[in-house]
Amino acid sequence: MIEIKVKEILKICNAELLSGNEEETLENFKKDTRELEEGDTYIGIQGEKVNRKYIF
Repeated sequence: MIEIKVKEILKICNAELLSGNEEETLENFKKDTRELEEGDTYIGIQGEKVNRKYIF
């Protein structure tokens, strides 16, 4: 299982946190919103059919 803090993702993506806690540890990642469960982190991937880059 991969664990990463929000602040590490912000640094990698050169992003800004709009709300939440940058010290929070994220553990479960999904790329399909249909598979999301409570506590999961969604990672949107840019592709041919999708042009979004979001992390929720």
